[in-house]
Amino acid sequence: MKTINIPGNDYATVAARVSAHRLTFPISEGWGIVTHCVHVDADVVRFRAEIRNPAGLVVATGHAEELRASSRINAVAALENAETSAVGRALTAAGFATDGTGYASADELVNKLQAQQRTVSAAQRLFIQALNDRSVAYEDVQKLARSKSWGNPDGWSEGYRKRFIEALDAGDIVELEQ
Repeated sequence: MKTINIPGNDYATVAARVSAHRLTFPISEGWGIVTHCVHVDADVVRFRAEIRNPAGLVVATGHAEELRASSRINAVAALENAETSAVGRALTAAGFATDGTGYASADELVNKLQAQQRTVSAAQRLFIQALNDRSVAYEDVQKLARSKSWGNPDGWSEGYRKRFIEALDAGDIVELEQ
């Protein structure tokens, strides 16, 4: 099954899982993937997907929710994304995943990574604001960090940034005093 790598993990795309399912359990033999739009409004879309055997029994289900405001893509395609994610989850429940453990679709993982990056960016903005409040330029902190082999401030943890500000306030970082 074709996979994509999303920072350190291989995931089968929903398209690859559908293809693998169709090869193993063909439509011509009565197998089916059925989707239901459970809820749709101006803000959110929810889907349920079912994998059905030839007798019509549901052998696996998957649910997904997409918020229209969560991304530019969801602003125009939340319905499609929710349906695809629900199908991917149902197929995973039916055993069609890379390793049998991953329920998140590639899109869900990318969205989570982007949300984490936004969170880091928000923390970084707070750090830069704290520096600005002390009349210290972020670029100067970057240069100092490089010269002292402290790593790139972009990658510093929130705790490290806090300790840096505390050291700056205590006068322990004289290279940056104005």
